[in-house]
Amino acid sequence: MTRPGLLTEEKEDLKDFWSRYLDYFEMINDSRLYRDFLRAGIRSLEIRPGAKILDAGCGFAYWSFSLIDWLSRNDPQALGTISITAFDYVEKVLRTAQEKFSFISAERLKQRSPQFRVVLGDANTELKALEDRYYDIIGANLLLPYVKDPLASLKKMAEKLKPGGQIVVTSLIPNPRLIIVVLAYVWERLWNKKGWGEIKHNLPKGWQLYKEANKIKELTKSGVFKYFSKPELKELLSSAGLERVTVRSALAGQGLIAIGQKPEH
Repeated sequence: MTRPGLLTEEKEDLKDFWSRYLDYFEMINDSRLYRDFLRAGIRSLEIRPGAKILDAGCGFAYWSFSLIDWLSRNDPQALGTISITAFDYVEKVLRTAQEKFSFISAERLKQRSPQFRVVLGDANTELKALEDRYYDIIGANLLLPYVKDPLASLKKMAEKLKPGGQIVVTSLIPNPRLIIVVLAYVWERLWNKKGWGEIKHNLPKGWQLYKEANKIKELTKSGVFKYFSKPELKELLSSAGLERVTVRSALAGQGLIAIGQKPEH
């Protein structure tokens, strides 16, 4: 069902919001708990040599970089043969993602670097920039809860899958307790003996992230955004025409990872 629409001026406000929010989200990405959340879905994918991969609603492309890191450790030969398209509607984050990939490619990957490109576009609307491409794997990391019509967006993604291709979708659970993720970050820093100095340094960023997260909570309560339960997420993928759907808990019980496959015929 379509939730309250995002009119043009509202859409621009949301773009500004995501631009600010993602600036602070790097602190969460720097936690082992969140990195494990990304890797947990990636480990369940069938990534073959030559695979074409789409990171839909990529933000700073944390999911793409987690996939690259996982392949570099587990299948470095395949890593150099794949291609990744990072897709988002916030231009600033795409520039940063491209710069980060260029650095990683030059400093770490060398000759085994995958192809990587960024594409500006909106997952709420037609994926026009991707018309000529079909993918073996699509990642939608923390995307569907924030689009105007999750089922319509997921169906459009499924159309871009090759037969037998896979989609991995992540979502927070309804009423997530994000304080668990923040505490995990603090504990990790203390355990690694980085101490209060780094934690204090990141306090202003953490406070801003907390305030922006409260805005997400308000938009969720008003019905603009929606987090999914396990049954809801499984039904969403099934309704998009995907099969062999699995959903499991992750992120210390505050998140979900769902994987579905496009029928072969």
